[in-house]
Amino acid sequence: MAIDFFIDGEFKFSVEYETTGSIENLADGTYLFEARRTGSGIFVAQESIFVRINAIYTWTVLSSASIKVINNYGETLSIYNGDINLGSVSDQSDAIVDNVPYGDQTLEAKKSDETIVATTTISVLADNTYEWTINK
Repeated sequence: MAIDFFIDGEFKFSVEYETTGSIENLADGTYLFEARRTGSGIFVAQESIFVRINAIYTWTVLSSASIKVINNYGETLSIYNGDINLGSVSDQSDAIVDNVPYGDQTLEAKKSDETIVATTTISVLADNTYEWTINK
């Protein structure tokens, strides 16, 4: 998911997930840095930062969103996001997937023989806990 970067409410640039951008030649002062979801204006992060001239600062926007996976399928399932195995969830239990990136996340639940028994797409828009319940 792309985010738009603003300083004191003024748009500066857009960045895609896991990329960077830079601003140079800011005067001494306190600035409000904001990250907003591109196209929607939804706030993702903001921070007030005191800047000194000729200093280099790094501001990283991280997601603290999570997905709670509830397994009511009847057997232990492995949870995948694409090719990435996020772990297993025993029957009648749940697991938390932390630090989920913003944007659409497509999850699959697989049995031990790799058969896909459930899929879902969750739009991660904010630092919330989202839930996915897997039933048989």
